[in-house]
Amino acid sequence: MDLKPWPLVTVGTLSYNTGKYVVEALECVKRQQYPNIQHIIIDDCSSDNSAQLIEDWIKQNNYPCLFIKRPVNKGVHAGLMDIMAAATGKYLVMISDDLWTDDKLLKQVQAFEELDSSYAMVYGDTQMIDKDGNVLIPSMFKHYRGADFLPPSGNIFQEVVRDFYFFIQAATISLEHFKAINYTFDKEIISEDWDWQLALARRFNILGLNRIFSSYRFLATSVGRTNWTDEKMHKVWQSHGKMLLKHYNHSENSIKDKEIIFQRIWRVYNELCGMPRFTKKQKIRFLLHLIKVTRKLKLLIVLASIIIFSKESLARRITQLA
Repeated sequence: MDLKPWPLVTVGTLSYNTGKYVVEALECVKRQQYPNIQHIIIDDCSSDNSAQLIEDWIKQNNYPCLFIKRPVNKGVHAGLMDIMAAATGKYLVMISDDLWTDDKLLKQVQAFEELDSSYAMVYGDTQMIDKDGNVLIPSMFKHYRGADFLPPSGNIFQEVVRDFYFFIQAATISLEHFKAINYTFDKEIISEDWDWQLALARRFNILGLNRIFSSYRFLATSVGRTNWTDEKMHKVWQSHGKMLLKHYNHSENSIKDKEIIFQRIWRVYNELCGMPRFTKKQKIRFLLHLIKVTRKLKLLIVLASIIIFSKESLARRITQLA
């Protein structure tokens, strides 16, 4: 397929204490078999030598990019907003301390250019690697969904509601479509890439390709990874509940869509009830917000059982109230 003139692709890189791995990611972008890239790199006031490594690499390679070195740490969401504000490409891709196949951009842009305007995203499979690049999981699709799994395409909203579906590193997004959803970053939502998938899948079609495009590097210091600890997991799950509720009353939702969203939120609640750091006060707040958004007044019975009797186990069993 002849792509000339090549559509501009904006690459966003967020760095925070990623050290040598961010250099490996930059090398990965440089190796791409794609000639028209706008690269925006932000170091979020790393306390290690990440910023210096990036600066040195840019100079050594005479690499054209926009490098923002923050004097203070502003967090992932601020970095994403800055990338969106500066992005001018037709397509948007993200990479931080992970890796891509050398043809990732070429193959996904080729696929995108053959689609009609109803499609907002192209995604593929990811493998997981450790700090030394050793493969931990050869295919996330096969590991979590079975050897015969084929990534769905088209209207995949319900599938994305049921679970985090694919890593954003393995996807390419239409910037026009992303801007059309008027997405706002919420600091309380930790899995912002899942939220993007939900928002885009609700409005537009998405294409799935059954091949590996990225390697997710499992590091304790990865961007956002510090939230996924035993001490903070209750906050992660509460964030998931809030995120899913955002999409409950979307104008394009069918009754079935709402039911699937509710059941997924109830699954979140069940998980939270098994966490000792999820307090009675937080349970009550969670249920009140759920009732307010869904108008499922039968949930008042669950709420009362917690307030009066502190019967969390009862609340976890009453899934038929949906």
